Amino acid sequence: SSDLKTTVVTQLTKAEEKLVNALPKANDVVIKTKALVKKFTKLFPKGVKIAFSALSSTLTKGSVAQIKKLATIPFKKITITGYVQKSKSKKNDKSLSKSRAEAVAKILTKAGIKKKLITTIAGGVAGKSKKSRSAVLIIS
Repeated sequence: SSDLKTTVVTQLTKAEEKLVNALPKANDVVIKTKALVKKFTKLFPKGVKIAFSALSSTLTKGSVAQIKKLATIPFKKITITGYVQKSKSKKNDKSLSKSRAEAVAKILTKAGIKKKLITTIAGGVAGKSKKSRSAVLIIS
């Protein structure tokens, strides 16, 4: 189904979930390494917002540009979790959330990030705690 050989895990750790929930609404990226925080805030003073077309895994042009720029940060690991708004089909929700995570991963690999550094997660439906995010990136 997908040519991406990324590791797929089913969920974030409790600690990661806490970090995600603490994110401001305007930012979809968690930086876990102090050394990278400075680089990130210099590149993205207002944070990074990942957005997709409605009911699709097609990223907006602005999101693609931000993801490419994000690839210039020298990280060792990135976890991408895709989310969707609830639809009538739980199966479709899970599938779309996985496709969204993989769409972000694809942009990163095209920008030169090694696939082995990327983990994708199908987050399913974004609850209120996720502030209806469509993708969250955790960088370390």
